[in-house]
Amino acid sequence: MHQDANDIEFHHELVSRAMMEDMYTKLVRVIYIPLDDFAPQTHVDRSFVYIGLSSINPVDVSRRPFLSLCISTTSSSCRCCKLTNARPKTLRLLPICSDRRSLFRYLRLVVSVFAFYSLRPIRIPGNPRFFSKDVTVIIPSLEGDSPELFDTVQSILATEPYEIILVTVDAQLARAQLMIKRMGTFRARVMSVPHPNKRWQMVRAIPDVRTGITIFADDDVTWPSTLLPWILAPFDDERYGGVGTNQRLRRANAPSIQQRAYGYLGALYLERRNFDCASCMYMDGGLPCLSGRTVAYRTKILKDHSFIHEFTHEQWTSKYQLHADDDNFLTRWMCSHGWKIWYQYHKEAEILTTLEDNTKFWRQCLRWVRSNWRSNLTSLFREEIWRLVDS
Repeated sequence: MHQDANDIEFHHELVSRAMMEDMYTKLVRVIYIPLDDFAPQTHVDRSFVYIGLSSINPVDVSRRPFLSLCISTTSSSCRCCKLTNARPKTLRLLPICSDRRSLFRYLRLVVSVFAFYSLRPIRIPGNPRFFSKDVTVIIPSLEGDSPELFDTVQSILATEPYEIILVTVDAQLARAQLMIKRMGTFRARVMSVPHPNKRWQMVRAIPDVRTGITIFADDDVTWPSTLLPWILAPFDDERYGGVGTNQRLRRANAPSIQQRAYGYLGALYLERRNFDCASCMYMDGGLPCLSGRTVAYRTKILKDHSFIHEFTHEQWTSKYQLHADDDNFLTRWMCSHGWKIWYQYHKEAEILTTLEDNTKFWRQCLRWVRSNWRSNLTSLFREEIWRLVDS
């Protein structure tokens, strides 16, 4: 293909109405664009791309309705719109140039900012149905005893839940039991699984939960003492099955220059995520994911046998057993089974968490990217969560 072309055009093969209806029904389809189909000319103005949707007269193509997708770099009618004798109806969209892309980007930002500041948390009801005694907190951890884990358990104990179940691995069981014993609390106990696997660690504790609400928490979070009333407030509405919280980065003490740099990147990531989740929640009641750092669910959902089986046997491309992505799975499960979710964006429901503050941060980002791709593709094409949004 020549680089210099004045009128680069792509004519997607004619697609029957049945196929197009299926494409619209499915919402998303990957369109394959063979580069060899581009027509070489003399000059390219790459700042403009015109997109046209042509509806060709069915009389001229064996009396069958067809649609064609055309992409052109000029504002004149593209050649694929002249395939038939009769003039097709053509919908020509605005040219997308660099200035217009910038305009769209900032328009999206303005809309998102409006949505972000318009979201209001669900207030604590005057006569709530759930209290701290109705909450069991499950903490999956690979640690048996560490300063971060100790602080996490202490901050959660301060909110006075019914019980904390720490689930570690067999090799760390004795250390974890000793740590809990040092705390001198009757509200916490320890369980273990043979091998590190967060999903199996979560499932290990679920059958022992005796409260109406279960909260999953990472082993490196710090809770405010005001968290539980706010995270429980949405559950007064029977339609809500899961509630997430907003998050901030807990900075290192006396950080080095490297820790400051990575801490800045981590803080930006969390702030962007808070902004994105709050905006999406206001606009359509959805969000990318209920983060597993601290998230609450109705226990009856988690104790469902079909949930436990699917949760512990999820596979990627029918080949690879998934041990990560637990929070993505839970979020999709809520949506696919008719439960509403909520993002409780409020200062008194804000947890502190840690992220990698060294070169491991990039590996952490890579894990997030892989997880998001897997979950998004699963939502779109396998589970088709979007079909259920308006149902």
